[in-house]
Amino acid sequence: MVLVITSPSLWISAYSDHQQTLFGIIQHKHEVEGMNFVQISDWLNENHYKTPRGKVFTQSHVWSIYTKKMRSIKRFSRENDTQVVSTGIDVINYVVDR
Repeated sequence: MVLVITSPSLWISAYSDHQQTLFGIIQHKHEVEGMNFVQISDWLNENHYKTPRGKVFTQSHVWSIYTKKMRSIKRFSRENDTQVVSTGIDVINYVVDR
C-alpha cells in the first residue's frame, strides 16, 4: 500500500528558543501594547536583549523579525484540501513447493 501525504502542518520551525522568545515579545509589544518598531527596539536594548547574531537592536531588526515570522505563519497555516487520488492494495500470495 502506498500513501502520500503533503502538508505544511508537517513542517517544524527552525527558530531557536531565543528567536521564538524575541518574536513573542515583539508581537506582544506591537499588537497588544501598540508600540512601533523604534519603541520596541529601544525596549529590547534597555532590557539587555540581543539580536540572534549578538548585536544591539535597531528598528529594522525588529521589523524584519516581525515581518518574516508573520509571513511564515501565514504561509504554513493555510488550509489545504485533502484529496485522495487513488487507492489500491496489491495482494501477492507466494506458495512455496516442498
